Amino acid sequence: MNEQELRRVLVRVVPRLPSPEDRVSAVIARAGRRQRNIVTVGAAVIVGIVVLGGVPLVRALAGRPLNVPPAMSNIPSASPTPRADGVLETPGCVGYHPDMATEYQGTPVAPNQMELSDLAERVQPPAMSRFPDVFSYVELRHENDRLRVWRKPSAEFDAWIVREFGNECLEIADAKASEKEIDEWSRQVDFRYWRNKGIDIYSVHGDAIEGVLVIGVAAEDLARARKEIPKKYPDIPIKVEKGVPVVLT
Repeated sequence: MNEQELRRVLVRVVPRLPSPEDRVSAVIARAGRRQRNIVTVGAAVIVGIVVLGGVPLVRALAGRPLNVPPAMSNIPSASPTPRADGVLETPGCVGYHPDMATEYQGTPVAPNQMELSDLAERVQPPAMSRFPDVFSYVELRHENDRLRVWRKPSAEFDAWIVREFGNECLEIADAKASEKEIDEWSRQVDFRYWRNKGIDIYSVHGDAIEGVLVIGVAAEDLARARKEIPKKYPDIPIKVEKGVPVVLT
């Protein structure tokens, strides 16, 4: 067998070695197949978790109900759902079944207290900045493991809550005063002025639900304070009650 015949035999038996360009293409193709395989396996694991364990398993793994970021959510309505007691609920409350509250020294503690606190920090700052004349405050309700937002009735505010936090379970309830109003009322009460008048004021705080400024005074000054203090501030709804002195330790 001469050299030319030997070459023809080798070409038929031994595959042609790839050129450098072919080797690069082969590596890229293998990397693409590997990435697709990883994505496929990851998707299969997620589907397996949902199918085999169901929602309870997913909640157990996450520590709380799964929430889709608001930007990716598909909220059917811009209005919350009213309950029989007048409180409104966001769409995220549908199917929300919290664990029973535990107790610490006789005080109920929400099982998702940390998650609710984080949610409150997300809700309160933008609510105050965007709706200062409407927003009152956020309340963590331990007994039913929920967050309640108090505000003066406002369809615009309610629509914003649903749009931004609709996948969370939030309650929305009526208040008669905003945090801004209560702060403005409180700033007008001068403790020193009333002390010089012979009335000791122990505390000043707002009741947003009732829409009044609550002023606590010494028991011996109560009758006189109920006459004179509201007269001094005719534009402020005031409730004067017996207060408790602050003891500094």
